[in-house]
Amino acid sequence: MKTTIRNTRASRRVRASIQKCKNGSLVTALALFLLTLVMGCGGGGSSSSGASVAVQISPSSTTLSPGGSKTFTATVTGSTDTSVTWSCDAGTIDQAGDYFAPSVVGSYTVTATSAASPSVKATAKITVSQTSSVSVAISPTSQTIAI
Repeated sequence: MKTTIRNTRASRRVRASIQKCKNGSLVTALALFLLTLVMGCGGGGSSSSGASVAVQISPSSTTLSPGGSKTFTATVTGSTDTSVTWSCDAGTIDQAGDYFAPSVVGSYTVTATSAASPSVKATAKITVSQTSSVSVAISPTSQTIAI
């Protein structure tokens, strides 16, 4: 049986190993080839899945009354460490994602930062606005007047 192997550094090592095999065993040659292949590829080091870390916040935007509150959730993908650090530019947010709006009307941002990869962040937009609703009720709904 004739096998053609391309002329690379790994293939030269395999050829040399095959020639050194006393009994020419295919199993031994194959084992040496696989070992050479793994070593040539930097085997033994930590592997990376190639997945990049990403963070998403839900909801991505919301409108609140001054002093109102909203709970945000963060989803981290691409890492076994799914924890985040919460921060905001106005109001307060705790590490559970519970946000409390400031008493001042305006546009604000909540940020979730990946603990696994601190350069990876996601933001949510918060609009704090005065919401005034007026309701009028007339009671009683009907009246009878005697003349």
